[in-house]
Amino acid sequence: MKLRHPGLIKLAALLMAGIVRTLMSTIRTREYTFQPILRPDHPRNQQRYIYAFWHESILGMAGRYGHHANVSILISNHADGELIALVVKRMGMKMVRGSTARSGLPALLSMLAASKSGHLAITPDGPRGPRQQAQLGTLYLASRTGYPIVPIGVSYEKAWYAPSWDRMGIPWPFSRSAGIAGEPLSVPADLSKEELEPYARELEQRMHQATDQARLWLREKKW
Repeated sequence: MKLRHPGLIKLAALLMAGIVRTLMSTIRTREYTFQPILRPDHPRNQQRYIYAFWHESILGMAGRYGHHANVSILISNHADGELIALVVKRMGMKMVRGSTARSGLPALLSMLAASKSGHLAITPDGPRGPRQQAQLGTLYLASRTGYPIVPIGVSYEKAWYAPSWDRMGIPWPFSRSAGIAGEPLSVPADLSKEELEPYARELEQRMHQATDQARLWLREKKW
């Protein structure tokens, strides 16, 4: 049964934010980046980025990096996205509500405005899929802002996966996770929709490569 009552959604978000934050504090995480300075909170990080990760990783990412207040994340504006939006907000991240899939101009304009004051985070396959297929909204933002896209791959050693289109993953307590920030993808300015398509496929490939590398790390017995 889906929650629709605003009061119940707020209560559920409060509880879930605490659970996710506590859960992620028990997870042993290994991370690697292809550039030495990519973290949004690093004092020497003068370059702004668009951080791209699959929709299935959104709760884990928010639980680990939700305190980065200089990152604005795009969350779906439909009813199913309300709970996730409130959970992410409780964790401290800035939000932009909307979708880049259907009539997405307002959301894109809001993200462009947010880019003037910080980094952006987006799930290229959101809000409703297809799963692990990059839509053009992320590439459009990169083309208009000039920000490189950092493709992020996440894998959990043990996790529960929701029976939803994205198979959202929730790692088991005291398990391991791995995250890879792949080589950033730069998109030339002012490209047309047709010109953005090859970059969308390239982003997909880099995100799949990062995810595969994260899975390989989890097979290692010693960290």
